[in-house]
Amino acid sequence: MMKTRVKKYTDGAMLWIVLMLLMIASAGCGKKIQEEGNAAVVDLMTGITSNGTGQENVDLSLMEESTVAVTDFSVKLFKSSFSDTENTLISPLTVLYALAMTANGAEGESLAQMEEAIGLSREEMNEYLYAYRNQMQEEMEKNNNCTLEFANSIWLKEDESLSVEQDFLQINADYYDADIYRLPFDEAAVQSVNDWVSESTDGTIDEILSQMPENAVMYLIGATILDAQWSETYSSHQVRKGVFTKEDGTTCQAEFMYGTEYNSYLEDDNAQGFYKDYAGGYAFAVLLPDEGISLSDYAASLTGDKLHKILTDKVQGLVQVNTAIPKFETVFEREMSDILKGMGMEAVFDGSRADLAGIGTYEGANLVMNQLLHKTYIAVDEQGTKAGAVAEAEDYAIAAEEPEEIEIKTVYLDRPFIYMIIDRETKVPVFIGTVMEVQNNS
Repeated sequence: MMKTRVKKYTDGAMLWIVLMLLMIASAGCGKKIQEEGNAAVVDLMTGITSNGTGQENVDLSLMEESTVAVTDFSVKLFKSSFSDTENTLISPLTVLYALAMTANGAEGESLAQMEEAIGLSREEMNEYLYAYRNQMQEEMEKNNNCTLEFANSIWLKEDESLSVEQDFLQINADYYDADIYRLPFDEAAVQSVNDWVSESTDGTIDEILSQMPENAVMYLIGATILDAQWSETYSSHQVRKGVFTKEDGTTCQAEFMYGTEYNSYLEDDNAQGFYKDYAGGYAFAVLLPDEGISLSDYAASLTGDKLHKILTDKVQGLVQVNTAIPKFETVFEREMSDILKGMGMEAVFDGSRADLAGIGTYEGANLVMNQLLHKTYIAVDEQGTKAGAVAEAEDYAIAAEEPEEIEIKTVYLDRPFIYMIIDRETKVPVFIGTVMEVQNNS
């Protein structure tokens, strides 16, 4: 079996899968290491060892320009994926990891357009994403109640016409710890890919492929799972039934989790919101547009700079926020090639213009990106939400001594809102989603 990256996750785990398909080419020779069905799976990382990058101790707080660029890319991707008829959920970081690995094999116009759309050079992508993954995993080791896992793999079709560049394998080993396999693209290969996905998501997603097109030659897959408990879970008396009002004025029943947060209030001219801390350095951040402002209009007004400012600017004074979050679950799937083309990445999807020679060469043909499939899942309930105990305990003690100085805000998420999971240090969204409606909650 493939090596397992992810161990065990609760029902409240959040996960994201990106599958990128390249057409026309495939992979060459290698040592057979296993059989899965009829597919001879060859591990092209055999003999490839990560040499490190020299970025192990980089402080992300010193990479502010890259953080802003990643946030800006995240907002652009979110706005392009937004739907005013269904809940949206994307993981910009997971998409970015997949694109950055591909950028390590891109050249010329293809690379230039990717760098322009993302806002970072290839080298800056590699350095920032490597430093981010290292620093976040170090944070995970400090707390057993929050786990973040990244897993990446590249699957190449067995074909003697393709040669793969060693530098491409090495750089993706160094920066992304990617698994790279070669195998015949047949029914057994579909099962091999789905087995890797299932193992990398602890069985939560057991299938991402149903078949492989005849001219498919490469799949690049990224998986991210964040399993985070609230630093304080909700008690049963804090969960009560209520009404969620959709944008068209219709209503549905929901279960709301009521709580109180201190010094976690967020606002801009057209919205208010708050943070709720998870154990382990991450937070659930929400923005609720003011009455009379549709979520689609508010989302359209966001920019990377604006969101970064909202998430980093601290509201002055001691603020108590009375909160209500609906329990919800979202499954989302979207093919993103048109979205990425709209962001300026056109060449890499054009068979006559794509330049992915850094990945390898195919005799008599050209490598071209065909699609990018993004699948996401999230569940938010009593165990997966609440504010940080240490910070709140300290703030609450101050509030008890000086109650006359407390400003009280109320933010009840009983109508459509934007939510994010961010790390508290950089405020970069691991994912961004919307709740347009709440399905039946048990």
